[in-house]
Amino acid sequence: MITNASPTGQLSTARADVATALQTTVYNVGIAAGSLAGGLVLDGAGPSALPWVTLAFAAAALGTVAAARQDAFPARRARNS
Repeated sequence: MITNASPTGQLSTARADVATALQTTVYNVGIAAGSLAGGLVLDGAGPSALPWVTLAFAAAALGTVAAARQDAFPARRARNS
């Protein structure tokens, strides 16, 4: 498991800054990808297909969250000795 904690248990400020920057970047890339996908669906299949494509994307996202839930949100966190 990769951790950003130092031996004292405090997060490294530099690593926290990098993580925040990456989170913001991924968030903005997601918005751009969603806009592109929506535009392609509207242009190709028309407005009536948009809810169905959105449903497929939402189902894929929920499936990803459900599959990663155990790793992302463990019931008990391991303590560093």
